[in-house]
Amino acid sequence: MALAGMAYYIDQAGSGRALPRPVALADGGESVRATPVASPTVAETWTPGPRVTATRVPTETPVPTPTPTPVAPGIPVRVIIPSINVDSAVKEAGTYWYEKQLYYETLPFVVAHYRMTAKVGEEGNAVFSGHVTSRNAGNVFANLYKMQLGDEVLFFSDQNEYRYVVTDIKLVDRHDVSVMDPTKDATATLITCAGQWIPAEGQYSERLIVRAKLKR
Repeated sequence: MALAGMAYYIDQAGSGRALPRPVALADGGESVRATPVASPTVAETWTPGPRVTATRVPTETPVPTPTPTPVAPGIPVRVIIPSINVDSAVKEAGTYWYEKQLYYETLPFVVAHYRMTAKVGEEGNAVFSGHVTSRNAGNVFANLYKMQLGDEVLFFSDQNEYRYVVTDIKLVDRHDVSVMDPTKDATATLITCAGQWIPAEGQYSERLIVRAKLKR
């Protein structure tokens, strides 16, 4: 088997440099002059392929995102708060006078919706209340203090469902009724008792307020 290689000879001009001389070394050791191979021409190396015709890709027509149909407001009949395991009926409530002082009703064993406030699903402040702990009236909002920002509150009317997301949680003085004021956005305000028990007055010193906004 022949081995391709490079043979070297001494430059007799006096430099003593080893100069390469291209040869092919045969098995017998004889030097064989390499036969130059002609470089292939362009015509020999390039073969035209099939003609490719560019195809124009049609531009897709953008499809507009449909606007969700707003749900008609309604009178709430049920509320579910998954994060604190509340599932309660909702009843309409109002106000009453006692010893020349105006009070807001808190109904036993259910969540109360104040009829003079907004309906669920409409712009304005829909206000709800529930007892925190009462031997004779229940404790529907006993765990309201455990709620977190971002929790959902689901209200139901006879026809529709409304999803609200909690945006604010705070304590206010028991005399602060500004939390019931109308709002520009569709808001739900949940109220229950908090703070210290005042035996002489038969009520708590503060109110826990949880506010939620309608999820569009």
